[in-house]
Amino acid sequence: MQFKFPEIRKRIVKTKEREQSIYEVLVKIESNFIFRVVGELYKKYDSIKLLTVHDSIYTTTSDFDKLEKEWNFQIQKLFDLLPSNEISQVEINNKMEKEMSMDIEEIEELDFEDAPVSSINDRQRYFFSEFEDFPDNNDDSFYMKL
Repeated sequence: MQFKFPEIRKRIVKTKEREQSIYEVLVKIESNFIFRVVGELYKKYDSIKLLTVHDSIYTTTSDFDKLEKEWNFQIQKLFDLLPSNEISQVEINNKMEKEMSMDIEEIEELDFEDAPVSSINDRQRYFFSEFEDFPDNNDDSFYMKL
């Protein structure tokens, strides 16, 4: 998320730092959106029939186009308030390259001197001894069936 939507991630982190619930913030935004759509429709059309249920607005067939137009207008206003998620591929690559070089540095700092040395043959012997159903390494017919 930090690479694809860095601005949104920043907002989420700030919200959590203020010890606010992301859920509660989103519910408030959703409620305000519904009230804004309904309020604007009642201002424009005093005889419009609306029924709200949670995050839905119901209306008559004859008023549906009015509702849809206002909904789309208000949702676009809401989208315009969102932080930009535009980040260039170059920026993503630079961030990923930096993270990878940090990971490589951490790996290089690890102490492998005490780690047991094992060869491919050791690992194969272990694998075949643990799983008795597997045939010997020399049984080519088994591998051909796969």
